[in-house]
Amino acid sequence: MSAYKRAFYTIIKLLSMVGIVLCLVGFTGTWIVNGPLTNGLSKSLTSVENVLNSTGKGIGRVESALTEIQDEIEKINQDIVRAGNEFTDNALALNLITTVTELKLETRIETATEAINLIYEAIASVHHLVESANELPFLSVSTLPKGKLQAIDKRLSEALTSVQNIALIAADMKPGNAKKTVSSLTTQIVKIDRTAEEIRISLAEFSSSVGAVKNGLATFRANLARWIDLTSLIISLIFLWLILAQLCLFIHSRD
Repeated sequence: MSAYKRAFYTIIKLLSMVGIVLCLVGFTGTWIVNGPLTNGLSKSLTSVENVLNSTGKGIGRVESALTEIQDEIEKINQDIVRAGNEFTDNALALNLITTVTELKLETRIETATEAINLIYEAIASVHHLVESANELPFLSVSTLPKGKLQAIDKRLSEALTSVQNIALIAADMKPGNAKKTVSSLTTQIVKIDRTAEEIRISLAEFSSSVGAVKNGLATFRANLARWIDLTSLIISLIFLWLILAQLCLFIHSRD
């Protein structure tokens, strides 16, 4: 055998040995990484679930504020009508009622707006994680409609504007014009009530989306360990096949 052939086969043997070592390292590393990867993803899912639970509490705060707004609206509407009937030209009576109205409703609307903003910030990371998870071929999790929260925030701003209009309308009441003023005030009150109901509907739809995401992530968590183990097994079989291939190459190389 010529020196060139011996050198060639020697190189083949060395490369085969290196390949076998690398495959053994890869095989071992696959199962070393398996546990920490499963635990790390499990912790990430726990964090996401905590965010979704906090989101549920935030939704509860908004719903509570909406209930208080609508209850207050019903009471205020009765007070305004009564004031208009009993104090026909008494601007002081209407101003007092509308001032209290503005303070109470503004506080509740601001509470709801603050809760919506906190929810929006909280779900940003969840939304990104869900979108990343949906890139996996075997997983499909509903995404959170962030646009729905933006629409709710816009509607709350409109309700706040209506509340501010109530004080302006009462302050602008002219002698002998109480009935028209009461009518204008009632229009604003009805508008706020309608807006609150629309927000409630949108909030219910968003809450349903949160529930769908929680269910999807629960399914993902239930199958997480099995999927990672299956992936590790497939990778291990590939490494074993490569090891056998390198062994065959090593054995059949000749001096």
